[in-house]
Amino acid sequence: MSDVTETLDQIRVVLGQPAQARQASREDLPPIVRTNDGLWEWIASLNGADLPVPWTAEELVLYGTPQSIAQVQTGYSVDAHGKSLPGWQPEWFVIGQLSGDPVIAKADDTSCSVLFARHGAGKWNPQELASTPVQFAKSIKAWCDLFVIEFGRKIYNDDFSVRADFLERLRQSLDMLLSEPQKETFMRMVDE
Repeated sequence: MSDVTETLDQIRVVLGQPAQARQASREDLPPIVRTNDGLWEWIASLNGADLPVPWTAEELVLYGTPQSIAQVQTGYSVDAHGKSLPGWQPEWFVIGQLSGDPVIAKADDTSCSVLFARHGAGKWNPQELASTPVQFAKSIKAWCDLFVIEFGRKIYNDDFSVRADFLERLRQSLDMLLSEPQKETFMRMVDE
């Protein structure tokens, strides 16, 4: 069992979501997935199912079905007719989404780094979120452990801002997993 698979399985346990038994076939996925081992390992570790992760306002959805993986590319890399959209790099592949903001696998490097970008800024400017899919999965696991287990999903102040003690604990957990710039990108996903 790979580190990615093991970590995603641990996330499912924390969230009370049963592991799926079906596996996506490489042939059912876009060419970029078939040719990048890191990207393929990530998608294969999702066991052919999307993984919704509760977040601050909405869910972070990690895509694992061939249908959702293909559909989510529309609007980012291609238009509804499959035509490439300007400003999107060919090596970027959306693997998740948070409130319309894409989580991107950079499929041109051997480590398959994970990026995060805000939509609506006029141009895409993704920032590195993790150096590898394993590092990204472990960061999401740290989030789930704090959000679901330690804080019982009660992370808001009366004014609906995220509690400072939660943010501090999250930063401490991420210190062991991410570089400072990566941690700042993760924190922007949480508190912006």
